[in-house]
This record gives sequence, C-alpha cells and structure tokens, in this order.
Amino acid sequence: MASTLLPAMSPDNVVATSIVSSTMLEKMALAAHVHFVVTLTGFKWISRAGGALALGFGYEEALGFAVDPVVADKDGMSAALALARLAHDLAERGVTLLDQLDKIETTFGVHAGSQLALRAEGPEGLEAIRDAVHRLRTAPPSTLGGVDVTSVIDLANGYEALVPTDGVVLELGTQGRVVVRPSGTEPKLKAYVEITATPGRANELGQQRARCQRILDLVRNDLSGLLQL
Repeated sequence: MASTLLPAMSPDNVVATSIVSSTMLEKMALAAHVHFVVTLTGFKWISRAGGALALGFGYEEALGFAVDPVVADKDGMSAALALARLAHDLAERGVTLLDQLDKIETTFGVHAGSQLALRAEGPEGLEAIRDAVHRLRTAPPSTLGGVDVTSVIDLANGYEALVPTDGVVLELGTQGRVVVRPSGTEPKLKAYVEITATPGRANELGQQRARCQRILDLVRNDLSGLLQL
C-alpha cells in the first residue's frame, strides 16, 4: 500500500526537502523506493538536490512546492494543477483529499508540525540571536514539553551530507525533533517543531492527532521560555 502513496517516478528522479521540513517525505520515499535528499533551507538548495538526477518533487516547510522536473523551483501554478489532478483522480475512485491524508497518516504515522519565530529588536538583536543559539548548543535542555531530548546535533559541524550552517537539532527520540536556526532573511530566531506518532489503525487517527498537537503545544511553550532574546 505504501508504494502507491507517491506517484510513479522515473529512476532518474529524486524527491527532496529541507532540514526544517517534515520527516514524512523521507519515509514515503523509502517505502516507494524513490531517491530522497535532505538539503539546507531554501529552494536554491532543493532545486539542486538531485545533482545529475531530475527533481521530481521538492518542498519546504514555508509552503513552496516543485512538482515537475521542467520547473526546478517552487511554482504555485504547477503545484495547484497537480493538486487539482490528484483530487480528480481520487474522486473517480470515490476518495477525497482528506481520505488520502488519513491513508498516508495511517501508513506513516501522524506528523504534526509548527514554527516558533522570535523577533530580535534593536541594534543588538543579531547578537541576541547568536547568543540564544550558543546557549542551546552548549547547554541544551534535557526535556521539552515533557519529552526527553535524546540527542543534540550541532549543524555548525555539518550533518550527513550538508555543509555546516548555524543551527541546532534537538531530537526527541521516536516522538519528533526540534530544529533551531537564525532566519536567513529576517532578524528572527526560528524553531521548527515536529511531533510524530507511530503508525496505527485508521480509527486511532483522531486520538493520535490530538496527542501530537498537545505535545506540540507543550514543546512550543518550553521553547518560548528557553529561547528568550
């Protein structure tokens, strides 16, 4: 069933997303035997993710989508057409987009995500952002929202195949992760939170979504206090 949840792609295609985006795409790509690449934030990285391979699908947390190898950049027009085609094809089988989302989350687990953005004020703002990331790097919390922080990854040392960048990843075991980094375009410190649930039965989705949202809110509250600028 899992392999049918991604469209058929050429072996020369790759799917890609940025490190601050949901981890679900990697799980879907693995199940569908599709090449997957994670990049730094921004379509300047995502659009080049495949190297010699064509970008069959790319997206990032800020709602940018590339759905056609002909347009290796975020493009709302082609993404809207792709969604309309998907809705049409599903409707012919008596299935809605929400039905398909239920199927995906039943197969791969609920993935609840949210962003926290803290604006730095005044001429000392950028220094305050650097100090906040440094504090997190050198004295990370042991728990967030009641969930244990199981590992800390300093992106300044590089991560997997990524070039070094300023940021920290706090992994929450099987329950999710938090990525904290300075914004590349605004005087803001951003935290990207993802809380996940293990795959379950379709009739458990409501409970899983509620639980993930509850933990997500608790993690965000803890981060708000921890990352004060």
